[in-house]
Amino acid sequence: MSQFPRRDGDFDQAFASAAKKIEAEYYTPYLAHSCLEPMGCTAIVKDGKVDVWTSTQNAEASLANAAATAGRAAGERRSAPRALGGGFGRRGGAQDFVRQGVAIAKAMKARR
Repeated sequence: MSQFPRRDGDFDQAFASAAKKIEAEYYTPYLAHSCLEPMGCTAIVKDGKVDVWTSTQNAEASLANAAATAGRAAGERRSAPRALGGGFGRRGGAQDFVRQGVAIAKAMKARR
């Protein structure tokens, strides 16, 4: 079976002999990679560990940033990932929302 199930006509020949040709150029501006829900992170820094609840596209980066912000070793953290409404890249790299959530948790001295 060929890549195309049908081959009707000859485009190159038809285009070369066309009585009227129309050219157009289309432009679409850059669109923001916006999330569908607010950026957020809940964290608890307690008993030498940091727990993180967040929507993320890169859980390893979230945990690494959480540990670094809390001043903990990589093995002293855990994550409870949440459903992601649509990150479109925004929840993958920067991880500023995780750093902010953990910094606030550190300042709050673990309240449950």
